Amino acid sequence: DLNAFLTYQTQAKTADWWRSNLDLDQYYSWRSIMEAIHDYDNHAGKNYFFFHNPESSRWSVINWDLDLTWTTTYGGGGGRGPLNDYVFTHPEFAMAYRNRMREIRDLLFNSEQTGILLDEIAQVVFTPGFGVSSFVDADRAMWDYNPILVSSYINQSKAGHGRYYESAPGRTFSGMVAKLKAYVQTRSAWIDSSILTDNHLIPAKPVISSFSPGLPIDDLTFETGAFQSPSGARFTGMQWRAAEISDPLSAGFNPAEPRKYEITSTWESGILNTYSPTITIPANALKFDGLYRVRVRMLDSSGRWSHWSEPVQFTPGLPTQWDSLVQDLKLTEIMYHPTASLDDQLAGFDEDDFEFLELYNRGDTVLDLTELRFTKGIDFDFADGVITQLAPGEFVLVV
Repeated sequence: DLNAFLTYQTQAKTADWWRSNLDLDQYYSWRSIMEAIHDYDNHAGKNYFFFHNPESSRWSVINWDLDLTWTTTYGGGGGRGPLNDYVFTHPEFAMAYRNRMREIRDLLFNSEQTGILLDEIAQVVFTPGFGVSSFVDADRAMWDYNPILVSSYINQSKAGHGRYYESAPGRTFSGMVAKLKAYVQTRSAWIDSSILTDNHLIPAKPVISSFSPGLPIDDLTFETGAFQSPSGARFTGMQWRAAEISDPLSAGFNPAEPRKYEITSTWESGILNTYSPTITIPANALKFDGLYRVRVRMLDSSGRWSHWSEPVQFTPGLPTQWDSLVQDLKLTEIMYHPTASLDDQLAGFDEDDFEFLELYNRGDTVLDLTELRFTKGIDFDFADGVITQLAPGEFVLVV
């Protein structure tokens, strides 16, 4: 299998051959991250694995290691590596790769999102503050002040005590974090100028705004402007997305909880081939207490995606029917731990199968239940159930 795949090195392959033999979506994503962190070993065309997926029969590339990364000291700028000179001879693949890189720049590899990631990783081993010990101190004692480093066994021009953070501001661990954040800025600029070379041809970056005052969770409507293309290409599609995020500057941020990153979507519209300036996100797609970002992007007839718009960031408000739900929806019965009959037991049922909650609409309007869920004691979301509305005077059981 491997020998057959490696014939790409000596025989020109068609676009269909690459589609059948290489996981192209994985390759675009892998290559985007590889360029972002500047994995020198891969740029030099060495130290990587090929993986053959037995289910899809497609190959993918996996890193060998990650030691020579986050610096351009080795190997220059980048832009090469495994398969590069073979896959990207096909213009449609080069365009798809730039689309993916553009998306990763917008949603992940930027000063804000990658900065949050660096801080999250750093706090695992480092606690700032004078006189506060952490794993960083133990690590530095072992490797920066090891007795071997002042012995005759090492090259004194390349090693010695106190040189562990030599290139970092202040020669501290915090300085190393700052150094990596600075790298993100310089590397982002290099990507934008050296890889995203078609930015002058892509559709104009759309602008998004909220359409619903207060953004109630059952009326999350957003709008954007008309499609524009500097190259004169036609509109082909558009896509909306929402992602739950962590924002260290928000009032509810908890540094002890795992971060949520914008690259992981909570909801996506899929590609919409008919232009519409507005979108309403389903009420059951988001949560009351979540912090979200919504964006939109445009696709032109050449296959180029625009940048994602700048986001609208918000926490969903209470549903428009909230007052009616509070006043008119009543919990009228709790059937807990009932005794099963002998016949029921013989049929294979137990007491838990007969437990239920009874709800009643005592008002005079139909209640929309799709925004309601039980999260304590039991887990149940009405949006996933059969009954999502309750007429006046009606009962519903949660079993």
